[in-house]
Amino acid sequence: MTPQFQSPFSHKLVEYWHSLCVGKAIPTTERFLDHVPAVISPYLILFESNNDELIVRFAGTKLVERWAEDLTGKNWLAANLHLKASGILSNFRSMIRHPCGGHARGSFVSSVGRHLSIETVSAPLEVRLGRAPRIISGSFALETLGTDERSRGWMPPQQLDWIDLGHGIPDHPPAAAV
Repeated sequence: MTPQFQSPFSHKLVEYWHSLCVGKAIPTTERFLDHVPAVISPYLILFESNNDELIVRFAGTKLVERWAEDLTGKNWLAANLHLKASGILSNFRSMIRHPCGGHARGSFVSSVGRHLSIETVSAPLEVRLGRAPRIISGSFALETLGTDERSRGWMPPQQLDWIDLGHGIPDHPPAAAV
């Protein structure tokens, strides 16, 4: 099942991911990053799953601006302590193992107190033998932030779904993130 995306960027990310598949093989990290469409690259975040951490290996410029912080090289879960790490890690492991994508709709509070909707789409990437598993995610705000407006906190996702990327989806729902 593929959810109905609210952001055209979500559709573009999944479309691009599919375009890189060869047979049943999922795209490699290198192949994915080589030709990312310019329209989505500022909203991408590349995660590396190391045991109980999600290390940010790449954060797009629009995300760094939104967060007012560059989390590259840092544990994303440690920077988001209000989230349920076990649920997020479980979902990432399911996406890598199955393989399938993930979809979340939620919101965040801006630095001026506005609640803005957000859509996040994630998909696994193939890695070289011996490397930690990786997930690429696109985080797309559905409303425009003001010039000096930044994210100040996330609200619980209102919707979590799997995305069938051609290999089916797990037989269990995604775990809660909060």
